[in-house]
Amino acid sequence: TTQQDTLALLGTPAGKALYPICQTPDCSRWYYRLRWWANQKMNAKMLTIDFNNQQVVTDFDLHIGED
Repeated sequence: TTQQDTLALLGTPAGKALYPICQTPDCSRWYYRLRWWANQKMNAKMLTIDFNNQQVVTDFDLHIGED
């Protein structure tokens, strides 16, 4: 999956980062965040996607929890 595929599926990321935030000097990281209020607490989902210098996905992480 490429950055263009990701943009088509998920839209514009909430944020972007470069090394040293992601693991290698040739990577970039995109952040997607969803927050909502339910059961008297703020809930959140955070998706991080890492890309290599060819703009191909190399790793991702999904965190779901309270915000």
